[in-house]
Parts: sequence; structure tokens; C-alpha cells
Amino acid sequence: MQSGNSQEKINLTRIHMAKKEKTEPQLKCKAQWFKLFPELGLKVEIPKAFIEELIKITDKILKDPDKIDHSTNLAGQISKGQQISLPLNYNKKIVEFQNIIKNCSAQLIRETAKADSNGINLWNDFDMDLSNMWIVDQKEHDYNPLHTHGGTLSGILYLKVPEQINEKNEPHGWLSFGGPWQYRPENLSFKMNELILPKEGDMYFFRAQLPHQVYPFKGEGERRSISFNLKANPKGKFFDY
Repeated sequence: MQSGNSQEKINLTRIHMAKKEKTEPQLKCKAQWFKLFPELGLKVEIPKAFIEELIKITDKILKDPDKIDHSTNLAGQISKGQQISLPLNYNKKIVEFQNIIKNCSAQLIRETAKADSNGINLWNDFDMDLSNMWIVDQKEHDYNPLHTHGGTLSGILYLKVPEQINEKNEPHGWLSFGGPWQYRPENLSFKMNELILPKEGDMYFFRAQLPHQVYPFKGEGERRSISFNLKANPKGKFFDY
């Protein structure tokens, strides 16, 4: 994922003001591409040993007869898998995982705020709390339609990904982020979504209101992940007069 403020310089050495007559004057100028409405996300690669610990924990929770179904709070269309609550105080490893989430979220907030001078002042200081966490256990044909989350930031960590979810089978099983407008090529509205190939150990942080979806996949295997929402409250001043 890339921030929206990256620019590519171009030079227009000759711009014809009129093409009817070759004797018309020519204007030499410089031009530069610019992008509107930047969107910043964060990708973090979690070590394999830590992922294996989380797999053991989620194995135990998914098999627990007293597990708490979280599907009524989610958009996921799950027919074969499960969506189960992950208690924030489950054990020390989960608390450690929460600290990783908070540290990464703080970095994303600070970096995102740099896009605006008032944002820097507003988010100069802030507090945040992890709202909830849940396990998503998806099987063949399970998927998440386009949706958004509540709070400030959301994220997903992939624990298991079937081998058939790969670069050759795009977009089957892939994560997709939607842009601010619909895909309308006739109106020059291209690249309105960003596809992400899920890989074990990859964790993504993004703005909670950013539309996203997860495509279904075919075949055996399990796409398991942990998702979460985080609420942050700025404590700075919006205008620093």
C-alpha cells in the first residue's frame, strides 16, 4: 500500500496551443502529476513463532463449547466457518498481542496526521483503546461483502491461508480495499480498489471507515485471521492560533 502523496515528475517541453497551423506559437512549461485524497495503511510482518502461538490459542477457542459467537456483529457471510469473539484478557499472549496492535496503531496515527498541519496539532497527543477482537475462520465459499467498521482504526492478522489463495488465482480469497468512488472507466474513474494477497503472518492496519471486502475461495483449507477495532481520541487543538 502506498500513501497518496507520492508524485511523479514529468516535463512537457512543447505544448501546442493550436494544431491547425504550424506557425502557431509553442509554450514551454513544466508539469507534475498529483494525487488527491491520500489514504495511508500499515503492513506488519509478525514472526512465525508468534503466529504459531496464536494458532494454538485460536484452536482452543474455536473448539470451546462455551465460545461466544460474534457473527451477529459482523458483515461476513459464513456458511461453513466461524466468527468467534476473542476476549481481550484471554491470557498473557493475547495481552502481548494487544500491545503490538497499540504500538503499530500509534505509529499509523502519527504518520497519517502528517498529511495535514491541523492534523498534526490535533493528534499531537491522543489516547486509544482496543474495542474488540474476533477470530474469523473461513472455509470454501465463505466471504465478507463490502463493509466498513466502527471506531478509528481496524486491522487483520492472517494466521492460516490455503495454498490455492495465491498470485495465480487473483482475486479468489484476496482482501480488497475500496476507493472513494465506484469503478467507472467511462468517467476516467479507474483503480478504485486495491487488492491484497493474504499471507500467513501479515497484519494490516487501516482506517476503520475505509470500505473493504474479502473474496471467497474454492477448495479445501482454512483462511483464519484475527480482526480488531481500535478507538482513538485526539487530545490536541485543531487550530493552533
